[in-house]
Amino acid sequence: MSTGELLSILINLAVGFYFAVFYPRSVQKRFTDRTMPRAFVMLLKVIPPVGYLIIAMSLIYAVALLLGLVHE
Repeated sequence: MSTGELLSILINLAVGFYFAVFYPRSVQKRFTDRTMPRAFVMLLKVIPPVGYLIIAMSLIYAVALLLGLVHE
């Protein structure tokens, strides 16, 4: 695994973690005192699963690289 691939996997994991954990918390904190617009309600339902999908696919890709299943 090259340095570039490792860096790419780490960035993908960070983005996935942000979408899955930090973004929903920050949106909920922002709208604690008033009603949340419909678009943000929809985003709170869509973004976390996308974050978990990014994390899962990045980990699968990393394992495939380590096992030699993906050629560089």
